[in-house]
Amino acid sequence: MEPRARTVSQARGTEVRAIEGDGITCGVLVIREVKMSRDLHDRVAHSMGVAYQTLQLYEALAKKDPARAESRLRTAKEMTKSALEQTRNLSMELRRSETENGLVPALRDLLEVAVPDDVIAELSASGGEVRLSDHQRGQLYLILREAVRNAVKHSDCHRITVGLDVTPEEATGYVEDDGRGFGGNGEGGLGLRSIKEHAALLEGGTEVYSSPEGGAGVRVRLPLLNGGG
Repeated sequence: MEPRARTVSQARGTEVRAIEGDGITCGVLVIREVKMSRDLHDRVAHSMGVAYQTLQLYEALAKKDPARAESRLRTAKEMTKSALEQTRNLSMELRRSETENGLVPALRDLLEVAVPDDVIAELSASGGEVRLSDHQRGQLYLILREAVRNAVKHSDCHRITVGLDVTPEEATGYVEDDGRGFGGNGEGGLGLRSIKEHAALLEGGTEVYSSPEGGAGVRVRLPLLNGGG
């Protein structure tokens, strides 16, 4: 069977090259999924299980032994807090692993995995992502990933374009499609709210608009203070 090819436009000139799906990306993703599954089970699920059992004891003791019940409640709160911190740490680890080889390669892999075969996906990149901190790189990846997923799920499009432009002052990322557009609901939806929240964490702004191809566009601008450090 012919390997799948996807066009990727580089903004430095008009070079277009095909990304060949050789199975390496899928293998890496499987390894990461196995590790994340194990960590979720061993760390987060354990803490939440203890918290749940402790809350059951709290309910049983609430009336007949209020002092012991209060102690169980404190334990449940501590375990829930621990599970929340573990979840955040796992999320940070996942973002680092996804972008550890650079934001552009991560976006290229995203298009290869997340966009159906019958949809054309293009990636345009300019500027040096070296100006981005690890945190900015991870957050920007999450934003663009969510926008791509929204386009795939809701737009009924035939083409998706992802763009990244990094200057000394700001990083701009966008996702455009040629689908149905926002249908009058450009400001709503869980996906768009998530994008805006991630951008706000980096003091950035989000714009939704009609794309040049008649579909929807989402653009995020992140200020790079002190060169993104």
